[in-house]
Amino acid sequence: MTPRAYRRALTVGLIVILGWLPAAAAQAEERRYEGRTLSDWAHLLQDPDPSVQRKAVEALRLGFEVQAVPILNRAVETGGPSVRIEAIRALAQIQPPAPETIATLSKAMRDTDPAIQRAAAAALGDVGAVSVLAQALKDPDKDVRRNAVRPLRRVVIRDRSPSDPATTRAVVTALADALKDPDPSVRNATIGALGRIGSPAAVPVLVQALKDPRTGSLAVTALGNMGPTARGAIPALREFQSQNGPSHSGTVEAAIKAIDRE
Repeated sequence: MTPRAYRRALTVGLIVILGWLPAAAAQAEERRYEGRTLSDWAHLLQDPDPSVQRKAVEALRLGFEVQAVPILNRAVETGGPSVRIEAIRALAQIQPPAPETIATLSKAMRDTDPAIQRAAAAALGDVGAVSVLAQALKDPDKDVRRNAVRPLRRVVIRDRSPSDPATTRAVVTALADALKDPDPSVRNATIGALGRIGSPAAVPVLVQALKDPRTGSLAVTALGNMGPTARGAIPALREFQSQNGPSHSGTVEAAIKAIDRE
């Protein structure tokens, strides 16, 4: 091939490529799921039929994932009750979570609707937002504080797989502070969460809780639920038993039996 012919072939090739690029970009912009575009599914979030709304949320999650995050965030903030909860759950499944998703879920934890509060808290647990949930434990609203407890536990034990040690320590530290909460429902939920986490890091926290009359009896049960992991707490349980008399003797013995099993 002569140099002139080569230059001509190269020019033709470039023209073909440059002509193809806009079409390829348009095709990418018109990504579809079940025959509908992103904007089509977003429009269906306004449908009066709740089942259509729920289908739209599912399609946005499955078909568009990260692209759908801004739309799902808006649905959480402005949609009806049913679509808001579905959008919260969908956002929890699109990982890693975008910063705006964390902000939306944090705001939803403080919603006036208790169902939205609980769904948002659970979603924050699913995405592992420990710092956000730990901050929620300091919220003026006791319902927000209580709703943050179980998701923190889930961060550690989700999918039956232990989290990394640093995350576990952060969760246990946050829950230890919650044991001082003025509301009994928050304290009780926290004691239960620490027992179910089953981490050795939780043992000294629960031993300390034995000394508080407000949490002592629940801490006995929580330590028993931890089984052999809590073996180091047996002397503290014996001391609790001697200080509180026969009324707690059966509970303490049952906890020690559960801890000291082979």
